[in-house]
Amino acid sequence: MADSRETKTFGEMLEILRGKDPKQAREDALFSERIHNQSLKYKNTSPSSWPDIDFQWDINSASQRYAMDGLTEEEFNSRYPAGFLLGEVDLVQIDRLLSKDCYRSPEELWEVGSGSKLAKMIVYLSEGHPISPPLIKVIDGDKLFFEGGNHRFAVAKAVNEERIPIYVQPKYKSKISELVKVNWMTK
Repeated sequence: MADSRETKTFGEMLEILRGKDPKQAREDALFSERIHNQSLKYKNTSPSSWPDIDFQWDINSASQRYAMDGLTEEEFNSRYPAGFLLGEVDLVQIDRLLSKDCYRSPEELWEVGSGSKLAKMIVYLSEGHPISPPLIKVIDGDKLFFEGGNHRFAVAKAVNEERIPIYVQPKYKSKISELVKVNWMTK
């Protein structure tokens, strides 16, 4: 039987503060640590040296909150009571319309965003774990911006995914439909 006074890692304490029970917090912290340790060998490498990645898009409405990194279920329901709309698009169409803050050329793969998050995403996806679609909004009238999912999109682009699902707040549906051909899966 584990001593209830045993030292907890920083990751465990964060998970407990987010409301997880100590056992689940420990499992999640160990999982995160394992992903991190394995990701170190992929940081700053070319996609040709990555393991095979087969996206397992999690489009379950109950999982929408994961499109926004770190939101609890309560926070998600408070901020987005209507949830998100789900669509499918050609990755190239989205890529052409990305704002300068979100766009990354193949040469900038490791220069934009967080290299450690990108490397962790590579490991996570290569293990077949489910991932929520990127959340996109319109800015400046005709540019697309990731509210969540920049690293997911970067991996999809790097491994030449042709079509990807996206999440959109209902208020952006009509404008996004003007800019990109979207196969809407929800109304």
